[in-house]
Amino acid sequence: MNHHRSYQPITPCSNKLLQKRWDQRYYDEHRRKVTTAKPMVDMRSPQSQSHLETKHKKLQLERERLEVTERDNANLLHKMRHVMHTHGYVDHHHTYQHHSMNATKRQREQQQVSRENTVRRNYEWGGP
Repeated sequence: MNHHRSYQPITPCSNKLLQKRWDQRYYDEHRRKVTTAKPMVDMRSPQSQSHLETKHKKLQLERERLEVTERDNANLLHKMRHVMHTHGYVDHHHTYQHHSMNATKRQREQQQVSRENTVRRNYEWGGP
């Protein structure tokens, strides 16, 4: 029990027993602080940025594509209902008249051929 007599304090003191108790208390307090110390460097991953993870443009394009698909499906459904209601009759009777963009040219060529044939026939038969 006389361990305090062998204790050599760092600073000069008048009572080795009290100095040993104080030093031991300071050492125990130091060890307690060391064991309960929290790390100073934050090793956690940074918080995620929601505006970087969510691709808003991609979502908008997807919504627009789905809207187009829904609209096309609705149009197709409307057409199918019409066909079912009218029993599939198709209105194919057109009231417009066909006209050719070549009609005048063909008519002129036909008249030219007729004149040439008339001239040749008259020549062969000894006409004028």
